[in-house]
Amino acid sequence: MHSVPVYDDEFFVVLPAGHRLAASVEVPFAALAREQWIVSTETGTCPDVRVFQRACRSAGFIPSVTFRTEDYSTVQGLVAANLGVSLVPSLAAAGARTDVALRRVAGRQPVRRIALATADRPADGTALATFVSLVREASARISADAVYSVPERPFSVA
Repeated sequence: MHSVPVYDDEFFVVLPAGHRLAASVEVPFAALAREQWIVSTETGTCPDVRVFQRACRSAGFIPSVTFRTEDYSTVQGLVAANLGVSLVPSLAAAGARTDVALRRVAGRQPVRRIALATADRPADGTALATFVSLVREASARISADAVYSVPERPFSVA
């Protein structure tokens, strides 16, 4: 198997609009240790949950998870209803609701690596090699187009 890294997808904290840290530019993850958490999967086996669990461990706490859902829009709805906070990847945060605050994690940001896997290394000049190249170019544009503004809407994709 041949794997090509495509995109490092940074995770953002999702807070209710009236949360005590909603006006912050960046949020220290440890400051969320006593929060109720909404996570993005029921099974707990999704790579996103592993990123979340690793971030919590690194910040020195075990999270109190109150809701689980397979849908990032539902995650944002639960956060907007003030039922907890969450952590979502930038690709899921691009269409964020206006009644939640998306904030960067202070310090080392949680990230998931997105990769493209093929059975073998694509031979130069093949359709597969061209496809891999196009995917990598598109991911570079996504990374370059990410615009972070503060404090009202800290994340948007141009």
